[in-house]
Amino acid sequence: MKKIISGILTLSLAIILFANMEQRCQSRNRTSCKRLKSIINHMWIVKVLRLQECGRGFLYPCLDQAVQYFQEHYNQPLSIKEYAAAHNLSEGWFIQNFKQYTNSTPAQYLLSLRIHNAKVLLESTNYNVTEISNIIGYENPLYFSRIFKKQTGFSPSEYRKKIFSEDNSTHSVSIISPD
Repeated sequence: MKKIISGILTLSLAIILFANMEQRCQSRNRTSCKRLKSIINHMWIVKVLRLQECGRGFLYPCLDQAVQYFQEHYNQPLSIKEYAAAHNLSEGWFIQNFKQYTNSTPAQYLLSLRIHNAKVLLESTNYNVTEISNIIGYENPLYFSRIFKKQTGFSPSEYRKKIFSEDNSTHSVSIISPD
């Protein structure tokens, strides 16, 4: 929100300066004034488009883009601060609006993506914990195991055993012999 207000104030200031410049240019070289007006108009349009991209009413495309980016790059080192800066957003604004949009902060969202994908790999592959840790973006398998246990209540190995024991018990058929 602060970024939007800042952008609106910048635009208001630009309009005032533009009007002031126009008054001064009337008595001077009209060609250079037209050129300057053109440059300022272009800058103003670019600013408006940037505000619309992530401003009120245009918030969801901006955050959809962030969600998609995180889904595609969750297994790489990501910095929320760098992501926000690369998209001309303040870190605080981005975190606040991302949380409103997804009900979790960007860091929580990344963590949930990693844990979800670790669960899928534990359930569907024979990769060991170290391999899964590397696949989902953690270099340290011990750190991954601690995070996984904190989020699920089980270590990765315990989770895999639990899943396979549940699969075997739900898929087993009890044969009842007729008496």
